[in-house]
Amino acid sequence: MRKKILVAALLAATMVTTIVTPPLEAEAVPLVASDFLKANGNVLKTNSGTGATVNLRGTNVGGWLTQEDWMSPLGEFAADRTGWTSTASAGASSNTLDGSMTTRWTTSANQAGSEWIQFDLAANTLFNRLSVDNSGFAGGFARSLNVETSTNGTNWVSVASLAGTDGVTTVKF
Repeated sequence: MRKKILVAALLAATMVTTIVTPPLEAEAVPLVASDFLKANGNVLKTNSGTGATVNLRGTNVGGWLTQEDWMSPLGEFAADRTGWTSTASAGASSNTLDGSMTTRWTTSANQAGSEWIQFDLAANTLFNRLSVDNSGFAGGFARSLNVETSTNGTNWVSVASLAGTDGVTTVKF
């Protein structure tokens, strides 16, 4: 009988304490630099970019994740063009790699559908999109883009085709 009374008394004391004790308030703490991550290219670091490198790994890379370039192992920024070369059916192909928005590659002739430009990336390079920016040259854009890749410059595989547009055209594959 004593055990039942003791258990009932403890249960009652616990219930009273729970009901009477006010909940603890969350303490507001100001945000500081160490609370933020910063991306530089495809590198993510803690402490506003001055701390340790953060490694993100995704699983089930399907659905919406493939549309989130920042989550892609390829990143969302331009590849390093060091060592790249270009050749073309006509015109100054080197203008495509000079980094200037005031120069461009042109054949200086009406488009006949046989114009091409080829880039040698100097090494096998993983990429999943190609962007062509014609913003500074109204109307001077490729009417269609056919993207082909090769590991030897002889055997080519088509990876994407898209109609060109004025401004920036991005082909994802």
